[in-house]
Amino acid sequence: MEGTTDTHKFDVLVIGTGAGGATAAALAASYGMRTLVLEKNAMVGGSLAHYNKRGIRFDMGSHLFSRGRKGPIGQLLRRLNINDVQFVTLPVPAASRGILDIRLPSTRYGLPVFFMDAMRRLNVPSSEILGISRMFFSGLMSGSRPSDSVDRTSLHEFILSYTDYAPIYYMFSFLMGIYFVLPPWEASAGESIYSFSRQFRNYSLSYTRGGADRFITALLDFARAKGVQVLTRTPVTGLDRKNGTWLVHTRDGREFRTRTVISTTGLKDTLDMVGQQHFPKDWVSMVRNLKGSLNAYQVKAVLKRPLVEEGCIIGGVSLKGIQVGDLTMDLLNQTTRDVIDGRVPDPMALYAPVPTNFDPALAPDGKQVILATIYGPTRPDPASPSQEWEKASLDALNSVIPGFYDNLEFYDFVDIQTMGRWMGKQGAPAISTGQTTGQVGRDRPSSRTPLPGLYVSGDSAGGRGIGVELAVDSSVKCVDMVKSDLERRRI
Repeated sequence: MEGTTDTHKFDVLVIGTGAGGATAAALAASYGMRTLVLEKNAMVGGSLAHYNKRGIRFDMGSHLFSRGRKGPIGQLLRRLNINDVQFVTLPVPAASRGILDIRLPSTRYGLPVFFMDAMRRLNVPSSEILGISRMFFSGLMSGSRPSDSVDRTSLHEFILSYTDYAPIYYMFSFLMGIYFVLPPWEASAGESIYSFSRQFRNYSLSYTRGGADRFITALLDFARAKGVQVLTRTPVTGLDRKNGTWLVHTRDGREFRTRTVISTTGLKDTLDMVGQQHFPKDWVSMVRNLKGSLNAYQVKAVLKRPLVEEGCIIGGVSLKGIQVGDLTMDLLNQTTRDVIDGRVPDPMALYAPVPTNFDPALAPDGKQVILATIYGPTRPDPASPSQEWEKASLDALNSVIPGFYDNLEFYDFVDIQTMGRWMGKQGAPAISTGQTTGQVGRDRPSSRTPLPGLYVSGDSAGGRGIGVELAVDSSVKCVDMVKSDLERRRI
């Protein structure tokens, strides 16, 4: 356990030390708020935490930061004058392997040529080129903040308004699936446009030297230096409000008193900590009806020598030999439905960061670490057993990395339910409030709940963006909201 504390009153108590919780703790500390942070796990970091095995440092999840130092994480670190977090980018940021083989250019100025090359490789008919170009340059690359109507339009509808050419539909719906872990008929077009345009305008796909959780530890070190206490192995079991004070109960029987609570777990979990009888019925109904995203199976592979040059492998991988010309809308819809049902699909959606390409010190002796994920279901009873997902994931990597099996030293396989238990959110989603139509922009739940002094942030309320950056953006806005409410004595 990190640190000890006596029972007394805090200004802010933060639940969780993932990207959202670490952000909230550091920013609250910068404002001089007396802050306590409670983490249920033995290590800080949430899905960004790490573990060590055979001298290898493994991330719990599979993360890259889409906008690097130019995005919300870098902006927060500069705001707090934290200068010891190094973002690393690579000459080849990512490459698609599998059904489509193509590498991203080293700078954003190469994107027009990349786009035309992708159109050629996807055999786009001349009759479709104008509509697809308009979708890419006027739609996805517009850079403007999406309107409510676009936020409430599905990615499926958005793509079909420009083209029904199946390979293009597959490419863009696959990219947004990586971002939001949702099928295209659920993902918001507005959130897709927001994230896609900013990623490619900033063009700074990055990883942090020292591991994905390096910025988490930097934020918590900053907070501790200002007197913030961080307690690990301290799950919160209940929240009560009495006489204007929140009483936070933990599994070990302790009780902490605080003016405000910022919960970075899911909204449903926060609701259950308090008890739904304390909230307005319409708010309870809204929370109960929120939809989470899907998640992914993970293969954490260690290779005896480097086989991959790029920072990340992405792609649709078919073990049955499906090619571009075989892609149809019916096939793609069936593939997604297979994923939802928990049946190993073909083609599979592969996302595989290579952290040792950014920081070779993460593994000794020139070994290469690949953190591969295969888009999968959150249901506890998938149609295909975990062993089939494991074999298919390894075979997918072997099919796109020549020599993979011959150079595989060892690997860890992590199923979705195991990762879900670590993250601790109902239903094991990657994003607890999924970025679906009706759950982004103005429709996203507010960080301010109906109960005075209770706030939620991270991936459950507020904010925009991809994954970790969504959580940071949400928590920055949440803490600024808390500060305003405290100053105006609204709490």
